[in-house]
Amino acid sequence: MKKIAHVPSPFNPLQLSHNPAAWQPLLRIIRSRLYFNKDRLLSSFPLFSLESCAGYNQHIPHVPKGGYAMPLLKLETSVPVAAEKKEKLILALSRILSEVTGKPEAYTMVTFGETTASFAGKIKSIAFADVRGIGGLAPAVNAGISREVASLLKKELNIDPENIYITFTEVPATNWGWKGGTFG
Repeated sequence: MKKIAHVPSPFNPLQLSHNPAAWQPLLRIIRSRLYFNKDRLLSSFPLFSLESCAGYNQHIPHVPKGGYAMPLLKLETSVPVAAEKKEKLILALSRILSEVTGKPEAYTMVTFGETTASFAGKIKSIAFADVRGIGGLAPAVNAGISREVASLLKKELNIDPENIYITFTEVPATNWGWKGGTFG
């Protein structure tokens, strides 16, 4: 039986190494996207593992170290919070964003506002959080943020987790401004 010669594919993850030259064909695809979403890439190439992607940002100059996420958490609650406790809560939320997304705290932002609100037709203690990011928000990450935020708000503000809504929104890099420009 005649053997068919195997032509190596530049997209075979088993052949990729930490050598930047080996990543170039794949990096061209990544650079063509508005933002880098590791989960979307991994689902496109099921043989990839997170470990095989280690170091991918070193060779993509426009992607911040750790990839895009730039997570923002905007929290509104109907529970009055003293200024000192508010600062403690904001810093705890920033740590949660950093730990769950795997991004340095230098890339996170948390805002806090008080509001009057109804839930289930009644005025009660509630919280609404809006989480936004440029890539990096995925089902597992979203679930982790939701779990940690609900736990913190229950502990610190005594808000029942069933009175907490959290939304997650991916924002294209071209629609997120910073330093007088945009990320895209």
